[in-house]
Amino acid sequence: MLFDAFANKNRLAKTYGNYDLQLKFQKPPYDYQMSEVCKLSYEGGHIFIYHGHQASKKYQRQNDLVGFILKYFANPLRIKNYAVSHSSKRQYKIEKRAYEHDISRNQISIIGHTHRLLFESLHKVDRLRFEIDQLCREYLISRPSNQESIAHSIKFYQSELEKSHQIDNLKNTNSFIYHHNLAIPCLFNSGTVIGKREITCLKISDGKMRLIHWFDKNIPKKYLQYTGYDPILLPNTEFYKMVINEDALHYIFARIKLLC
Repeated sequence: MLFDAFANKNRLAKTYGNYDLQLKFQKPPYDYQMSEVCKLSYEGGHIFIYHGHQASKKYQRQNDLVGFILKYFANPLRIKNYAVSHSSKRQYKIEKRAYEHDISRNQISIIGHTHRLLFESLHKVDRLRFEIDQLCREYLISRPSNQESIAHSIKFYQSELEKSHQIDNLKNTNSFIYHHNLAIPCLFNSGTVIGKREITCLKISDGKMRLIHWFDKNIPKKYLQYTGYDPILLPNTEFYKMVINEDALHYIFARIKLLC
């Protein structure tokens, strides 16, 4: 019903990933028109939206074989297999290929597949490092009345950084800037999208790209108080909207053009 509501207003664009490739060949045909990629244009620049498995040779060439082995051999025999979303090295390889592809064409890409949040080509680890550095500088020039709040935010980011290191096991990928001195802001990913207690999404509107976090009142209060962000309670609901990051598209494209 939700898909129909968008499709009836000509507002539905359906791409496919490695898990629903079979919809291309389904008989009778799938109800909605699908495409490999959606292309958006903005002031002469281009934004490509695709699932992201296309950057993996395994999924492009052997997807059916992989699915067959998992379904009939690995899963019944309880053989452990690690999806891309649970392997930092695989995630990194796919992101790096997509990143280099964008650089060669001076374009922006929005992908999924890896389930890892990226904004302007920065992984959460790098973003947290920059946030901590910025807050330390802000602390020195702030009024004493604001310093306590800034100090709490710094501690919160430090704990988040530690968690990220433990989860991702970053032995060989200490930085996610893909071996460039400066991150070229061409690659975006909304992450897992639907998590245990929240939803993340990328929104393009008013000439800006925004990374938005939606959550309900069950999230810990300290998260609301010490993240350094400004959550907005939606009227007459228990849901919050919080902009984690944003930037103007014309500025992003200008940086890509100048740095590539």
